[in-house]
Amino acid sequence: MINVSNRLISGGVWIGVLALLNAISTLLFNGLLARILSPEEVGQYFIAMGIAMLVATLSVVGTDNSIVRLISSSLSTKNRYMAKSYLFSSLLFCVFSSFIVMVGSLFLYFNIEKYVSAFSWDSNMILIVGVWAVVLIFRNIFTSIFKGLHELGFASLFSGFVTTFVAIIALFILYYYGDEYGLYDIVIVVIVCALLATIASATVLYRKIKHLYSSYEFRIIELLRLSAPLVFATAGFLVMREVHLWIVGAKVSSLEVAFLGAAIYLVQFITVPLRLTNTLIQPAAAHLYARGKVDRLQVLLRGTGMVIVVFGIAACFLLLAFGEVLLSIVYGEKYTYAVDGLNIIILGQLINVAVGSPGVVLTMAGYEKLVMISSLSAAGIGITTTYILSESMGYLGGAIGFAVTFASYNLLMWIICLVHLKIITHAGQNELLIMLNEMKTKIMNSI
Repeated sequence: MINVSNRLISGGVWIGVLALLNAISTLLFNGLLARILSPEEVGQYFIAMGIAMLVATLSVVGTDNSIVRLISSSLSTKNRYMAKSYLFSSLLFCVFSSFIVMVGSLFLYFNIEKYVSAFSWDSNMILIVGVWAVVLIFRNIFTSIFKGLHELGFASLFSGFVTTFVAIIALFILYYYGDEYGLYDIVIVVIVCALLATIASATVLYRKIKHLYSSYEFRIIELLRLSAPLVFATAGFLVMREVHLWIVGAKVSSLEVAFLGAAIYLVQFITVPLRLTNTLIQPAAAHLYARGKVDRLQVLLRGTGMVIVVFGIAACFLLLAFGEVLLSIVYGEKYTYAVDGLNIIILGQLINVAVGSPGVVLTMAGYEKLVMISSLSAAGIGITTTYILSESMGYLGGAIGFAVTFASYNLLMWIICLVHLKIITHAGQNELLIMLNEMKTKIMNSI
């Protein structure tokens, strides 16, 4: 039986530190970005990054999410043969997906004026974004494999922190020397940093999987059958986050995109406890549900949900009180205009913090279609809100749409968990005390 308390003790501190460092490093990176590029170029960067992430997500057809559950479940039953089969099947499919992305990028590169005449970028940017998407494909699948292997520390390390940290060093050098750099230059620097981090991730992963059973078989058809519903859920999640920037960019301006993006990325401090918890409990949730230990799963969810609420609410009030000051410090004085949008998004995040981690439960329990329905429904509500309001309210319309999107998404999944699975995911004080007592017992036994 998996010892949840032991996992929280051994990995929680390490992952928590990395999650906090990742949030801080992202703000530092965005701050340097805002000082090197004009606000309009910052807005274009946010749009390019969102498109690269969406292409990377759609290309792997949900395998980056399903592989966590498949590997974790296989290892929990000591079936290393199946674990390695799923692992290498996902890697082979990533190679195929990357090939398709590059073919599509090259097609647009040579035919952009004919087929995408309304696109605001030239052909070079299309090709660059395609390369960016390929790097993200491998980064995401390596991170998911680490999660499936219960190597949560490496999953947190390589999910973005290493890339951002190296990119900060590179941008600081560019900023220090004070030359003129444009959007293309910065995007290429970020891609190179992401590639270096992905190579490092692959090296570590190779050392981790050498001990698995030597033989395996490719089970790509089975993997795709299980993963296909997840692509809509994951893509829907990305669309929920990024489409508001795209709509504001299309209907208003890149400057307004920069303000909305600045608010969205500053709010990530509120979601650090939630993202940390989701990373930490994903393999444990898959294992407990596969073994039918629903009571233990609910203790895990409600106990960690209490931690999410305490730290999340504290972060909300901190940003509400000092949001304008933080915007000025991180991005510069002209970005303080984004404070109203920041406050709107913070209020929406309070709901997300309150419901805990229902998405993890539904995904790890195999209810990908319900996650897909929730994400697409919420995306539809949010997109409609942003589309209607952005023309008259500018980036504030996008902020309202963003807040409505994620609040409705998490509420829908919370209701599904409560009604369909009979599992409560929101905070529970008693469950937290149970977990703390287990941790205390584990520590005392180890002394």
